[in-house]
Amino acid sequence: MSWIAEIEDFNGDADLRKVIARIKTARGKVGNIMKAQTLHPRALEAHLQLYQCLMFEDGLLPQGEREMVALVVSAANNCAYSVSHVADALANYESDNNKLREIIAGRQFLGMTHRQAKMLRYAVKLTKQPDKVCKEDIAALHEVGFKDREILEINLLTSYFNFANRIASGLGVQFDEDEITGYKP
Repeated sequence: MSWIAEIEDFNGDADLRKVIARIKTARGKVGNIMKAQTLHPRALEAHLQLYQCLMFEDGLLPQGEREMVALVVSAANNCAYSVSHVADALANYESDNNKLREIIAGRQFLGMTHRQAKMLRYAVKLTKQPDKVCKEDIAALHEVGFKDREILEINLLTSYFNFANRIASGLGVQFDEDEITGYKP
C-alpha cells in the first residue's frame, strides 16, 4: 500500500464510494496509487479524470506512443511503481522487448523511429531539465511531423506522469505482480 493511512472501507463515504466505482468500471480494479489518495476523494476523482482523458480518450497520439511517453518519464524519475505498470501496458502495443528495455534505460532510443526518438527526448528533457526546454525543442518536434495538438498531448502526458510519479514515490506506494496486472486497457 503506502506510507500513509488509506481508507479501506469504501462504503463509509458516499463520495469515495462513487469514485472507487468509477475506477473499477474504467480500469477493472483499484490500483495502489489510487488507494493512496482515498483520504481526499475529490482529488482522487480529479486525478482519475485527468488520467482517463490523457491516456484513453480521443487524442491524436496512438496509444502505444502515449505509453512510451509514460514509460520514459517514469524511468527518468526512477519510479519503480509506474515503470512496472506502464511496461506491462506498453507490452500490449510493443512486442519488441529490446525497445522496451531501451525506453526504460533512457538510452539514445536507437530502436525507435526518428519521430518517436524526438518525442521521447523531449519528454526526458521536460522531466529532467524543464528549465532548459526551449522553442527549438518544439521546432524539432514539428520537423519530424508532430502537429501542435500532438505536441500538447506529449507535454500533458509528460507533465501528468511526473505528477503521478511524485505521488507514488513520495508516498511509498507499494506494488507486486498481482497489483501490476489485470487492468482494462
